[in-house]
Amino acid sequence: MKAIKQLGKMIGAAVLAVVILSFITSIYSTSPLRVKNPQGNTDYVWKPDSLWSNMSEGISFGKMDEKGYNNLEVVDNPDIILLGSSHIESKNVNQKENTAYYLSENFDRKYTVYNMGISGHTIYKVCQYLPKTLSLYDNVPKYVIIETDDIALTQEGVDAVLNNTVEKTPVYDSGLIATLQKIPAFRQFFHQLDSGMLEMLLPELSKTKSSSNNPGTAERSKNNKSVKDEDLLTSYPQYEQLMSYLEELQNQYHTKIIIMFHPFEKLNKDGSISFTNNDKADVFDVFAKQHNIAFLNMTDRFERMYNEDHHVPHGFITGEIAAFAHLNKYGHKAIADGIYDIITGLEG
Repeated sequence: MKAIKQLGKMIGAAVLAVVILSFITSIYSTSPLRVKNPQGNTDYVWKPDSLWSNMSEGISFGKMDEKGYNNLEVVDNPDIILLGSSHIESKNVNQKENTAYYLSENFDRKYTVYNMGISGHTIYKVCQYLPKTLSLYDNVPKYVIIETDDIALTQEGVDAVLNNTVEKTPVYDSGLIATLQKIPAFRQFFHQLDSGMLEMLLPELSKTKSSSNNPGTAERSKNNKSVKDEDLLTSYPQYEQLMSYLEELQNQYHTKIIIMFHPFEKLNKDGSISFTNNDKADVFDVFAKQHNIAFLNMTDRFERMYNEDHHVPHGFITGEIAAFAHLNKYGHKAIADGIYDIITGLEG
């Protein structure tokens, strides 16, 4: 009898702990459930019409649209679509502080803009899904914006795009894991595991995953010479292959692809700013021009914003400033202005 009472107390304490943690996490960070994308052009979408909030990086909240993307409303036949990772998905800023909203304001209803960014969707994943994305529309969007923070392309990554073998993010929308994720505390725990905590707890797993997913690291450091010093086609075949692939899609669907690159900034001790991952920008730009793909490199705009307005494009008061943080509202506004200038320039 005593053992049963003790077991009951333990179960009660556990339930109470979950309730308290769920209450706290619901305020601190509410992430919707991942569900399968019926359109098939992303690994997943968020549960349609679900609320989200975030206080880990920035203080923001909003509601997913009817298709599970982060927009105020669904745009059925957009003129411009935004594709990319959690940066362009923009759950770290409010819905009237992101690239899609600012860009729509810049065009003043001349063009409609729709954000289809989803967390975890790198340039490789976006490019793999691009034929499916473009085939969704009878009237193909006039402009396709691909966001990326990585332009050091690897041969393995490009091969995966061309072979349709880019690793997918698993979706648990049924079964035990899906049921547990309906409880806010467990959903946050699962999100942390999926975001890298598992690798922190099991370093050996991290090493194995890193070596298997990034064989281009050695190639990246080996090919770090000036663009003028090398035969580009021989030294960087992966850039030629990806841009050729994108050019074919651009011609097939009669659209214009714009790749937007946002480098990560570093604040130096002397008060200046530098950028850590833009050493392949010249190479990327050369191949993009050869294949008529527009390339927006935000490095100069970010540096000018810092020097003139004293803002950095990444980071928040509730998280880390600069470094590898997500885009803040200043970064989103600068990117929207950059895209606007590119498009108006293309249209003369």
